[in-house]
Amino acid sequence: MSKWGVLVTMLVVGCAGSLGVGASGSLSGGVSFWMAFDPNAGQFDALDLELEASYSIDTITIRSESVIAFPGTWVWQGFSAQGVLGAYRFESNILFGASTAEYLYAEAIASLPIGGIDLAWHAAQLGDAVFGGPEGGWALKLSGKIGGFDLTSITEFGARIEDEDVDGISIVHIATGLEQHYATDPRPAGEEFSGQKISLSRPNVLCSDLVEGTLYGTGGGFDYLQFDVEGLEIGLPFFALDAELRFELADKTIALASTL
Repeated sequence: MSKWGVLVTMLVVGCAGSLGVGASGSLSGGVSFWMAFDPNAGQFDALDLELEASYSIDTITIRSESVIAFPGTWVWQGFSAQGVLGAYRFESNILFGASTAEYLYAEAIASLPIGGIDLAWHAAQLGDAVFGGPEGGWALKLSGKIGGFDLTSITEFGARIEDEDVDGISIVHIATGLEQHYATDPRPAGEEFSGQKISLSRPNVLCSDLVEGTLYGTGGGFDYLQFDVEGLEIGLPFFALDAELRFELADKTIALASTL
């Protein structure tokens, strides 16, 4: 079994084990639905049902989510777990295509504060039933302060983490258009080093609300350097600018937006 298969197995076993820890936990659940009506056809063209059950014990919550689309397609079956173990915070997600009994996606996130630095480890895997899969990777994120600056460093080994520049990953069910969104995108090929991102930001500097600089490189070298300024005052009351300057290997772009 590959190490990504081991990751998925650990997530499943962890969820099942937590559910059986004891009878002292609390169980809750809910039902929700949404619909779309086509007035031209005079009928409902979508009716989707979501069933959710949660089991909590101490600082750990296990959740099951089932999504069923009209007239009876079992679109998703998801399981998640999140909680706190000592100083660690963790989250795990597993998604199956229930009607086809296919494994689609798994994600594990663990974070730990160390001496004023927040350390977060992300790992994810796509199943071969998803376009772009099978694929797997992980990334390490460090956040902290240096002087008056906020520093964020993300080291990627075949995965990217959702932030202002990265959208994460959305898995779409083609027949219904329903989607599930997750923070860790494992689609960059390979499990070797694939990218390094460093961001420095500082609020309330240079007559602005925020100044930020971001440098990103891949295994092939420099990718882009970007500077962002938010709420830049230019001497006019009730008027400020947001500015972005981005350098790439072949292009330089400047974007301005006014804020009133």
